[in-house]
Amino acid sequence: MVSPPVEWPLYAISVRAAGRGSPVIHITERIGLYPDLCAMKELLLLFALLMGIASASNAQSGARHHRIVMQLVSGDTLVHKGLMRQLRNMKEVAPDMELEVVCHGPGLDMLMGDRSIVADKVKEFGTKGVHFLACENTIKERKLDQAQVLPSAGYVQAGIIHIVERQEDGWSYIKAGF
Repeated sequence: MVSPPVEWPLYAISVRAAGRGSPVIHITERIGLYPDLCAMKELLLLFALLMGIASASNAQSGARHHRIVMQLVSGDTLVHKGLMRQLRNMKEVAPDMELEVVCHGPGLDMLMGDRSIVADKVKEFGTKGVHFLACENTIKERKLDQAQVLPSAGYVQAGIIHIVERQEDGWSYIKAGF
């Protein structure tokens, strides 16, 4: 006499009577969509180890690449001086970072040759990869002479839109000032 197979999640098992009355348990192949649990555990352990090694390798190499966009809207010269100190500190710690300073509204005064008290620092940081950007909308709105903008500065059509686009591209945002 053969009992009907009993389906466990992983195997089909049937019980048969043997010649002397002792039952024989017969386990057939795996059934269903369930994988072998031991193999699954081994794969999960291997995956966890590989992820740990990759994380440790990345942390040890210091492979962070910073992309920062700063917004300057203050015409206060103390804010401009403070920004120069921040830029110096940031470049010392992360010399390879990408950094843009978007100046609009009263902050554009920092990039105006006839008003800037940090023009030499702007030029110096420009040689170190810091991009200073003047807002063309502010230039038009305040009726400023574009020829007065420091030659080391670049331009964006709308400062706020440029900042938003950078954030959408994954850049970190910092507002300069107190």
